[in-house]
Amino acid sequence: MRKVLLALAAVPLLVAPAASAHGDSPDGESRCSAPTIDTQYSLDQLRVFVSLPASGCAAREHRMFELAATVTRMDNNWSHDVSDWSTMSGPFRSADEVEPGYPPGQYSCDLSVAVDHPKVEAAQYDIDVTYPGDSGDRTVSDVVFCRSDGDNASCERLGTTAERDAER
Repeated sequence: MRKVLLALAAVPLLVAPAASAHGDSPDGESRCSAPTIDTQYSLDQLRVFVSLPASGCAAREHRMFELAATVTRMDNNWSHDVSDWSTMSGPFRSADEVEPGYPPGQYSCDLSVAVDHPKVEAAQYDIDVTYPGDSGDRTVSDVVFCRSDGDNASCERLGTTAERDAER
């Protein structure tokens, strides 16, 4: 049975300004933050929300860039489904381009996707997100194990690549 894929939204987002919006490190160099990955699991879909801060990262300011996500679903019946999504974002202004007296803007690139699944399942979902970092493209992975019995749905988050590496 083929999985029906739905791209909910893939649009850049302008977020309200914050006091420390530029994201530069104390020595004034660019600092590129990793994206946040959030999931919501229901009886029929796994939704993935990715937000990548663009402000303060030279690799994401003043140019278009790609934010990409791959969701791999593996169940106990040896099913192995792979789905890819991406969006282009930018160009975004940098903090030093703000008019005097105005706080710098906070910009992010956001990607929201959904993967349909059977009403009854036990499956692991690997979520790989590729984005521009200080020294080229980087990839971070998040893993969740989800169960649905047709009446209830829940997931256990197994963590990101960085979190699992830190535990070792």
